[in-house]
Amino acid sequence: MSATADKGECEMGWNRKYALRSYVRSALWIIPLGAYLAAMIAVRVLSRLDELLGWTWYWKLELGAAQSALVTIPMSALGQTRK
Repeated sequence: MSATADKGECEMGWNRKYALRSYVRSALWIIPLGAYLAAMIAVRVLSRLDELLGWTWYWKLELGAAQSALVTIPMSALGQTRK
């Protein structure tokens, strides 16, 4: 037995390290998960900052403008015009 095995530490062989590194580099879920976690942290931090500073939003969006945008964007993507 090696000295590290006597101490209760687990030593990973080169083949396991290579397999783990290869998996992490090719995994498609790691970056979206990191972005999701970063977004959740940013929401918490910015919400707290908003409470501390008492920011207000002076720009108001009217309901008609939002409805018009929600109708116009998909229709323009489909190549249709509004009548």
